[in-house]
This record gives sequence, C-alpha cells and structure tokens, in this order.
Amino acid sequence: MAINPDELRRHLDDYARWSGKRVDRFVCPITERRCEESELMNGHILCDGIISASSKTVIQYGDIDHFYGTRVEPSVVRFINIPKKTPADLLSHVSNVKLNFSDGSTLTGFFAGPEAGKKFPCIDLRRDGMLLANIYVRTEVDDPRLQVQGVQVEWTMGFQNSHWVAAMVKSAYLALFRILGYRFVLNAYGEFIRQTLNSYYQDRASSEAAFTYFWPFRNALKMLIRPDTLRPESDGPDTLEDSTVLIHKTSSGMMFAISLRFKMNDLIALVTLPMCHDTKLGRLRCRDACLQPVDGRRSVCRTAHSLVKIREGQVDRRDDR
Repeated sequence: MAINPDELRRHLDDYARWSGKRVDRFVCPITERRCEESELMNGHILCDGIISASSKTVIQYGDIDHFYGTRVEPSVVRFINIPKKTPADLLSHVSNVKLNFSDGSTLTGFFAGPEAGKKFPCIDLRRDGMLLANIYVRTEVDDPRLQVQGVQVEWTMGFQNSHWVAAMVKSAYLALFRILGYRFVLNAYGEFIRQTLNSYYQDRASSEAAFTYFWPFRNALKMLIRPDTLRPESDGPDTLEDSTVLIHKTSSGMMFAISLRFKMNDLIALVTLPMCHDTKLGRLRCRDACLQPVDGRRSVCRTAHSLVKIREGQVDRRDDR
C-alpha cells in the first residue's frame, strides 16, 4: 500500500513542532533515521498475522518492521492464535510428539516427509474419526503396540516470554506514536523505550537475546486469557480503537506509568510502560514498568489509576480507580 502523502506531511509537521527542526524526510520513531520514501511502509502496530485484532497501521521504516517480524513476532502470533486453531493446525508447528500406551510404555513420534517411511512406521492420528496428521514413530515396523486403539498423544509447544514482551512493547510504543506523535518519542520516557527497541535492532540480535535486551520490561506485559469477571473483557476499551489508556499515579498524584490495552482474538494484552522523566521515582522501579516496591513495603505501592482517553491537546477522564 502506498504511503499517504497527507499522513506523511502531518508527521513532518509534527516533528518540526516538537523538535524545532524542519526536515524533508520521515524520521523513524525508533531508529531516528531520516528515511527515503522508498524505505517506508504502512506497518501494522500489532503483529501481522493475528486472526482477530486491530488492523491499525502507522508509517514505519520497513527494515526495522521486518527485523522484529522475523525475530520475535512469529511465536507471538502462534501463541495468540491458538484459540482459533484446530488441532491439525497446531500440529503443523510441532516437531516431536509422545505416544503413551495403556501398558505404561511410551514412544516418540515425529513429523516428516515420505522418505522417513523407509525406516520408521507411520500411524494416523485421528480425533472423532477425522484425520489430523500422519506421525512417524521411532520403533520397529512390526511393533504390536501400534495396533492398539486409544493411544494418548502428547506434544509440547514452546514459547518465550521475552518474545511476547519485545513484540508488545514495540506495539505499545508505536500505538503511542500514532496517538501522540513525536511529542511522545522526544520525551525522556519515550527515549528510554526507544533506546531499548533500537539497540536490539542495531545489534541485529538473535531471538534468544531478546531476554537480555528487554529485561527492564520483563514485568510490563500481562496476558488476560480467561477473565474471571462477570463483565466480558470484550466490552472493555481497546487503545488502538478508542485511544483509551490507564494512567498510574502515586498517592501524591504524580504519574509514573501508563498501560495500553489491546484485544487480540480471545485474549487481552495489557502493556505498562514507564511514563516519568526520572527513571526512578521514589521507591517504585519505573525502569521495570511495573507497580512493585523495591523494599517490599506495601505502602509504597499505594497508587491511583485513571482510565482516560487521549486526544490531541487534551485528555478526557473516564473514571478513577
């Protein structure tokens, strides 16, 4: 999709407004690179590939979008899409399975092409009479256990929490850029987040290294999978659709963090980011973007929470908690 020239012009004007510098090329909010138009794209704020989620986009430097799209986002998409997938779909991402037999013995199965049939027997994995997959089993071809019905099949899908954190911190950062523009990017709190996102990209770090780079944000993400409230989570706000966020303040009224709420399939992601000019505010570790005391005293976590809707030039209060 071509870049909207009006949107691009608004970004250039917005950058000039908050930086005091007039530029003729889009400034990437993560790398600060002045990009040629051929380098830009309309990137999805949430991971592309999620079956049911906001499709809102923002102009992005294409290379960094592709980088995160190969390092951390694929596993996030697989996890979030689990409720929408069939067992056959899920098995397509599994390498090994475990077969449990009624006599207590087990065998290991795996998925492979027909060449594996020259050495290993193949069985059909069915559920309610429907064929889900063909599994090759590491045993003798004439193993009698393979003729037994009702074998229990187990498989494991692995996910790294650091991938979720990295992908959702990036989504939250771009969501705030979409709402607030360079006003957010050029502030001290935006700079702290930007440096983390940019360092991971500039170092071309591996998927496994996300754990180290995003360690300060390890408590920033909360996944609400099965709400235990009477009010359906789907009735609540979605930051990308209505610009509503949750503001966190100390008992004295000083804001120190902001939470963005994203709806994705049957899951709600709440991403909390530091939002103060000092990375340490009293005894609260704002660098960790969470509401936890350093010394363990409950009193330091007395906070107020306001649900507000952000609009250019003003903030509309929804309710206090």
